[in-house]
Amino acid sequence: MGFYFRKSVRVGPIRLNFSRSGVGISAGVKGFRYGVRPNGRGYVHAGRYGLYYREDLGDKGRNRPGSCQLPAELSPPPVPPTEIYAMARAAELSQFVQTDLVRLLNDSYRRMRLDYASAVLFGALCLGCLSLKPILAAIPLCLGVLVVWLIGRWETRRRTVCVCYDLDPSSQQTFERLVSGFNELAACRQVWVLDSSAALTTLQQRKLHAGASNLVTRSSVGIGEGTPPWVEANVTIPTIIARQQTLYFMPDGVLVYDNSGVAHVDYHAISVAADTSRFVEPSPPADAQVIGHTWAHPNRDGGPDRRFANNYQIPLCLYGDMVVRSQSGFLLYLQTSRSDVPNLFQSAIQHLAALAFSVKPSVEVNREHLQSLGSCILAGISAFGTAVIQISRAIDRFLEKVAGRENQIVHWFLRRLAIVGLFVTLGALLAYVIARVVH
Repeated sequence: MGFYFRKSVRVGPIRLNFSRSGVGISAGVKGFRYGVRPNGRGYVHAGRYGLYYREDLGDKGRNRPGSCQLPAELSPPPVPPTEIYAMARAAELSQFVQTDLVRLLNDSYRRMRLDYASAVLFGALCLGCLSLKPILAAIPLCLGVLVVWLIGRWETRRRTVCVCYDLDPSSQQTFERLVSGFNELAACRQVWVLDSSAALTTLQQRKLHAGASNLVTRSSVGIGEGTPPWVEANVTIPTIIARQQTLYFMPDGVLVYDNSGVAHVDYHAISVAADTSRFVEPSPPADAQVIGHTWAHPNRDGGPDRRFANNYQIPLCLYGDMVVRSQSGFLLYLQTSRSDVPNLFQSAIQHLAALAFSVKPSVEVNREHLQSLGSCILAGISAFGTAVIQISRAIDRFLEKVAGRENQIVHWFLRRLAIVGLFVTLGALLAYVIARVVH
């Protein structure tokens, strides 16, 4: 037991306590005192006749001699720097390259779609009929479905642009090489697009993430072939669906689709970097190359950390990395389960870049392409009138066959009977609807 120094000086109700740690102060009356120690921590002392109570105020374990502190490697880690792999939007990319195809497709984006407007109109009619008589909502519902479907087909036809590529044998072979590279990409069991990467800089961060140097967030990618919306082409078009964008690899460049519009990126402005990386994967795909194993919580030397009870081994895979960039800001960071696929894709893009200026498509639009609203209404009325005339002629030919070509009187009578029957049917339907509304 060591010696210690303590001296008290009383000034009225205030007492000054001198010790090796410094000067403390307390105040109060007999049986209750409040004090502050030299380290700044407060306390309360109360009681008399042998029964006393003492309580420290504030955080109990902070900076107090004898308290247990966590080692530096187990303290909360700092927030690591994060790199975001953000893809440029189509509205930003379209400012650099403007082709005839891009202008036509962006016009289609900005124009109002009549099938959507008609769907809203018939939806409002259905709600209005439901408030009157529920049975009446069946009429605008059935009619609306038919009208919206017909207008939707017509909208697709008038917005569609025909793109025709006249490829010579050399260009055809180069583009088929790109398609072959995409087939290899689609054959991978898993393809991801990287969203962000955070560097793990401390020992604790790496220990908690199986010794990884970066913490990566990623999402799956759709690989296949298809046709861009409102485009008809005479070639097979490889397609990548990544995040909120869809990329169509045409023979002369890449069409970028998103909710802001359409953009075109030339192949000569694209650079592709292919590499491999080691990735800690708890459940690797079947075609991934496993090059080793690591512990979920490793030590510096790579062995298991015995302080963690549930410490298990995780496969270490060799993945392929492919970074697609452009001068206009286009960025696509892909990771493939097969490490050799990015090299094939890089070689195909480089060959297409040499032919980008020689491959130019012919763009054709139909007669009704993006007409004004008035022209659309007139065209619709004209088409409806033409359909009515054709139906009436078909009915007239049918009645002529029934009556016989030589019996014109019977033919005339059947024609008048059909017209009267049509008006009677429409009148009966209208009277039924009015009666239901009134009652």
